[in-house]
Amino acid sequence: MFVIGIIGTVGLLSAQTTSNPTTPLSFDVHTWNFGEIDEASGKVSHTFTYTNTSHRPIVIEHVKMSCGCTTASYSKAPLLPGRTEEMVITFDPTKQPGRFHKTIQITTDKGKALYNIHLTGQVNPRILKVDEQYPYRLSPKGLQLDAVKAKLGYVYPEKGQKKIIHLINTSEKEIFLQIKSIGTNSGKLKIDYPTTLKPNEKGMLVLSYPYKRSEQYYGTMTDTLEVSVKGVKQTQLIQVSGIAVEETDKTQKVHPQFRYQPSMVNFGNKTSNEPCSATIQLYNDGKAPLIIRKVECTPGCTIDLSKGTTIGPGKQKSITLRFTPSSHLKGNQTGGISIITNDPNRPLREIRYKINIK
Repeated sequence: MFVIGIIGTVGLLSAQTTSNPTTPLSFDVHTWNFGEIDEASGKVSHTFTYTNTSHRPIVIEHVKMSCGCTTASYSKAPLLPGRTEEMVITFDPTKQPGRFHKTIQITTDKGKALYNIHLTGQVNPRILKVDEQYPYRLSPKGLQLDAVKAKLGYVYPEKGQKKIIHLINTSEKEIFLQIKSIGTNSGKLKIDYPTTLKPNEKGMLVLSYPYKRSEQYYGTMTDTLEVSVKGVKQTQLIQVSGIAVEETDKTQKVHPQFRYQPSMVNFGNKTSNEPCSATIQLYNDGKAPLIIRKVECTPGCTIDLSKGTTIGPGKQKSITLRFTPSSHLKGNQTGGISIITNDPNRPLREIRYKINIK
């Protein structure tokens, strides 16, 4: 349907260009297909030709790109009646693998006349070097990773959601691995990885939070992983995070809908240890009870809202956000409250605050 719509739009613009006096420029073509191009070959360009079909000078006032990967070169001087000019559109295929469709919008007559021209094609991705595929070096012994952060987003019980970090041994010797959680951690993270990698062998670090539905577990989960190669601890750590939320059926027409205001509280200028507070209104705009599953606060911040609190359909609740800046904090500070609910569309919402501590 989208492709058909674009073709229809192109046809309409073509008709307007020749018959409608409010669109005084006529383009030779409105869509250019580059076909297959190689990312490694770099930028490609096409020259669009346009003619002033009106009886007055026309100035191109603005050219808007749908993507930063395209640029336009054109004359900003008035185009006299009957004269023809060229516009060169350049497309950079870097990091644009696969099929593409880019739109360029051209404006004249103080925004009254609009023209769309299009670039289409297929980018064949270049073959990445090993250091590009695995940019993180954890060891001088040759272990490299493609990422050091794994964000699982919303995690549902027993869904088997996973995040994979790819590994490679670029050395000429076999390496032995040990990966474990350190410091404060969720206690929910499952780690699967190869304990050995032969020279040039690839492997996967598979991360998941496979908690059970019966646990009724909610909230943010964060873990820090330490990697040891042949018993030597590496300085580069791996960060893993996820948000455990309720499993709900989004197709149900009757569900809660969480809203609150304000979303940002500005406490202004305060001195150390000076208490401050603000009132927040919570709303349930849905047609089913809204249940607070968990409340998480940054240090020094509290809120009179506890898990299990229920707000009925169409109801609201006033709560108080309190913050007492500690003596070791100075200058501009930010923080907030995370509220996890049974709202199927946005289970996690944040109330932020900012304060300037003198």
